[in-house]
Amino acid sequence: MKPPDPLALFWDMAQLADPVVSHDDLVRMPRATRDALRTADLLAPYRSAHSVVCDACAEGHVEEVDAVTRPNGVTQLFICCPENGRIEVDPERLRQWTPRYGAVAGLIVESLDTRGGCRETVPGRVWDLGCVVVAGQLHDVWLVRRLTADLRPRLVGDQASVLFLLGTRPRDDLGVVSERVFEVRHLVRLRDGALCFDADIVRVQLAECRTSARQDGTKTMPSPAIEALHSDVRRIMDHTAPLPAAVAAVGRNVDAVLQTTTAIAKNEYELRQENAELRELAKGGILQFATRIEADDFRAFAAVMLAGNRNKAAQCLGVPQRTFYDRVDSWLVRGPDYRRMHRMVEWRKKSLRKIKVRLDDSLLGTEIDGQAENPETIRDVLAAIRDGNDARSHDDLLRDILQAIINQNPGNWQSIRAELVEILEGEVAPQ
Repeated sequence: MKPPDPLALFWDMAQLADPVVSHDDLVRMPRATRDALRTADLLAPYRSAHSVVCDACAEGHVEEVDAVTRPNGVTQLFICCPENGRIEVDPERLRQWTPRYGAVAGLIVESLDTRGGCRETVPGRVWDLGCVVVAGQLHDVWLVRRLTADLRPRLVGDQASVLFLLGTRPRDDLGVVSERVFEVRHLVRLRDGALCFDADIVRVQLAECRTSARQDGTKTMPSPAIEALHSDVRRIMDHTAPLPAAVAAVGRNVDAVLQTTTAIAKNEYELRQENAELRELAKGGILQFATRIEADDFRAFAAVMLAGNRNKAAQCLGVPQRTFYDRVDSWLVRGPDYRRMHRMVEWRKKSLRKIKVRLDDSLLGTEIDGQAENPETIRDVLAAIRDGNDARSHDDLLRDILQAIINQNPGNWQSIRAELVEILEGEVAPQ
């Protein structure tokens, strides 16, 4: 049985519009393929990735990578998993490579000993490999990756041209005699860690085509005339070759500006929505809001807003993750105040992942008349939540407020209101 070609993946990727190999792709490759690509130097470094597949759960979702610089100057990379919260990312996972098909062009030029050098007329797609004389006939030689209709006008030649293909061979007419079209993957082998090109097969087949043409009475132009014509054509193509790359670069820059503008507008809208909800919540004070919800739900809500996600909040409160998640999810069906808390939790998660809002100075990050809604820092409040004595004080306060509300009726609501105000004023610092 014929052993598998270790370069098969390299040839298959040639049919892709923008072939890129990520670090995760490289790790999952068969060892023989990975070693072959590295030994033959067929991968060139490419720009770093901005997103990776989450490896902390089985969902396989792709998340953007955020960079956080610590006070000690060390930068760490993270993604946010909906199930597991913030997950650290190894910087190696952002590395990417692109196949070096230009190395194949150089190999063909060297093996066939073509004249005229090697020119990349369309970046990453078309290479003019000069010309070669076989059996007294001059042939233009081209290398094309992923041959499509838009590339065919770039292939200047005649019935004597030779075309080497990277990728799938089109089924329709290429404008070149089929006997002079070669798929590179059938001519290149890896031998002792180096690429080898079987030039003898090409020369024999071209010589047979020459013999067949003579028997059919086909006439060819004199070699000096062909060389002069090709010299003029190549000179024109050299002057115009940079134009497609320049136009493509301008298009990429325009797309980048549009994407950036859209992202800024979306983030600003989300911030405005979040701040509007926070201001409405803060108008009556946090403790007044707490009187309408259960104490455990309030603690869960505060922990999520401080920690940034449900996973960290569950760890802070010492609650099993699944139990904590179920509690937060139940808010959707427990009334308007609970639904509002759920919306706030979702916004908090989005702000952590995309909007990059610092919440160090205030519990919720809002301001009322220029003043911070809550002067306590996140570290202080988290410590208070973990403190059992503070938790009991908070429970006692809510219990008093709840009992007052239960005792309220149309005949005593004014006195009950005064009592609640007195209780809350005793807990709220003077303005």
